[in-house]
Amino acid sequence: MQTASDIKDLLLSKHASLKDALGLIDKNAQGICFVTDDKNKLIGLLTDGDIRRCILNGTSLGTAVEKVMQTKFTSFPVSTPQEIIQSKLSHQIRHIPLVDENNVPVDYACF
Repeated sequence: MQTASDIKDLLLSKHASLKDALGLIDKNAQGICFVTDDKNKLIGLLTDGDIRRCILNGTSLGTAVEKVMQTKFTSFPVSTPQEIIQSKLSHQIRHIPLVDENNVPVDYACF
């Protein structure tokens, strides 16, 4: 599991563009970003594969991430026992955001 200090390297505002998301994903080298609303609450995920599919379908790199992010994803409260988190990680679910009581991402687990 990563440390909380690493989480900010994966956070992106829903207003950011796909180009911004690509830059963040390139910088964090995790292949993913966690999308937050104006109150820093977790509202979606976006992977490098999602962005590739958007580009192939003709979506502009200026498009806001909130228009293309995944809204169905797995997250857990930060207090969730490690064995439960680890049991959900797989080749299909490689990152799980861990949120506080306000649904603000504070940490993440990765496969």
